Amino acid sequence: MKRVALLCLLLVTVFSFTVLPNSACCCVEAFFVSPSVDGVIESEIIKALDEAEKSIYIAMYSFTDDQLADAVIRAHDRGVTTVRILLDDGQDSDEGNRQFPKLIHAGIEVRVEHVTGLLHHKFAVIDERLVITGSYNWSDNADDNNFENVVFISCKEIAEVYVKEFNEIWNMLE
Repeated sequence: MKRVALLCLLLVTVFSFTVLPNSACCCVEAFFVSPSVDGVIESEIIKALDEAEKSIYIAMYSFTDDQLADAVIRAHDRGVTTVRILLDDGQDSDEGNRQFPKLIHAGIEVRVEHVTGLLHHKFAVIDERLVITGSYNWSDNADDNNFENVVFISCKEIAEVYVKEFNEIWNMLE
């Protein structure tokens, strides 16, 4: 009986060292807004942008929110090395999008998709470890008038997949 117990203990120990390090490194948080609850998602994204140290990749269908743009510019100004933004066709027009010229003027790299189909992505990757994604466009309308969600996924492996997608589109728009 002691041998069986010892064998089980040995297997549990080996199993925990070989499986858990790969599967226990990710964390997910969900946030929501609605017409009666606003600011929750925006403030969480701003906090994440303010904590960025090395890189910010943003792929966004609609980016018109002043506070989020200001947080991206602050990150760039304090020395975040890579700050790149992909936007959908029309986001570079003068019709209501004040963020595009503000971001460009701040020296941030922005590319706008002008090919067939929408760039309907809504994600950001911070420091190649945190993915922010969901239904939420970075717009006042999303924050004030809609039922929206985002998830924050702290996971290097997932972040790598999102950065790969970002770079494929980025390079296609050169």
